[in-house]
Amino acid sequence: MCVGWFALVSLSGAVIAGEPIERSASGSLKYFDIPPQALDTALIVCAEQAGVQILFRADLLKGRQSPGIKGLYDPAAAIAALLNSTGFRFEFSGARTVIVSAAPTGTRGVPQPLPRNHSQN
Repeated sequence: MCVGWFALVSLSGAVIAGEPIERSASGSLKYFDIPPQALDTALIVCAEQAGVQILFRADLLKGRQSPGIKGLYDPAAAIAALLNSTGFRFEFSGARTVIVSAAPTGTRGVPQPLPRNHSQN
């Protein structure tokens, strides 16, 4: 489902994917099994398996591929692995929501989450 220019991924009735969970400071591990596929689809599956909301501009992800992941990851590491070499980065905009955006021009390596304001914990 598109909300404005963003695709919203969550399972709260009107939208798609998994129920949000608190991002744990310890980075609790979850099992992910996401085959290589279109990046937007991989992020939807990741949201379902991680239990987080992921926001992204669907028009920017169109035609992009994800390498997929399989194994134990904390949610941030899983998202970083899916975005590896795609030209996108992510940040937590609260305990339950992740925002994916284009990385600055010329950065296509492993995406790192943007620093969070510690007062949001």
